[in-house]
Amino acid sequence: MSKVSQNGVMEKVLTIPQDQTEIIEFNVKGVTPLIVHKFSEKIIKQLEEKKSGAGKKGRENCDPEREYLDALHICEDGTPGFPASGFKLSMVRASKNLGHKMTDVRTSFVILADDLVNQYVYINGEHEMRTDWVKVGNGGADIRYRPMFKKWSAELKIKFNPNYISAEQLATLLKEAGAFVGIGEWRPSSNKSGSYGTFELVS
Repeated sequence: MSKVSQNGVMEKVLTIPQDQTEIIEFNVKGVTPLIVHKFSEKIIKQLEEKKSGAGKKGRENCDPEREYLDALHICEDGTPGFPASGFKLSMVRASKNLGHKMTDVRTSFVILADDLVNQYVYINGEHEMRTDWVKVGNGGADIRYRPMFKKWSAELKIKFNPNYISAEQLATLLKEAGAFVGIGEWRPSSNKSGSYGTFELVS
């Protein structure tokens, strides 16, 4: 579209397209317990020191309670959360099971975070400390203390363009993700395949 300006010069007028995106909310409920494991500041510092070539220090005394609490994803308001990207990656991986191209699905929707700073979705439920033996480098073993939600749920707000993907398709992706991909540690799709972090679509 063009118009003539006051000085008689033709000017182009930019017409901004109307926003066609929609937001839909899905409620999901955990079928199996959710195990979370956020990298603590302590672990990040150790990795940074290792990368920089800093001298190796003696092993610090273990504090199970501190390690367990540090592994939680905590939102700005103090509510337990989980990365919104974790739910999205689960849905994108599930799209392969359904015969879709993951690169196309990845750009067709966004999961809106409840905590914008950390990009976390609220997790509803009580957590407790879980103790596990894990394998470490060169066949060694260690103990990990991580949070586990035996019963949990979440409300997912998904922004999408119905010209590219429908609400019904999103629901199908979410059901497939919940049943066969999961989220968190020891989920069905992880390298150390387990059965934790599965969920179902309840509404």
